[in-house]
Amino acid sequence: MKKQNSICVAIITDIHANLIALKRALKVIEEQACDEIFVLGDSIGIGPYPKRNFGFAAEDIKMVLGNHEIYYIKGLEPPPDNLSC
Repeated sequence: MKKQNSICVAIITDIHANLIALKRALKVIEEQACDEIFVLGDSIGIGPYPKRNFGFAAEDIKMVLGNHEIYYIKGLEPPPDNLSC
């Protein structure tokens, strides 16, 4: 339950095309009656449903681009996961 004069902000990041996890997160966000939703990038890419459109075009969701969205926009392949530092 929200306190008076407070807001609930939901932050989602690194979904990586995991539709099942995204649906669960959105259900929790709805249950918590969040006022704002922010997606901090990497909603597409390497997960189990890479070709699905999650429909993030909702007006009430604010998004920023992650590196996987940038790879897609620029037509680049993401680097391999096994890069050593």
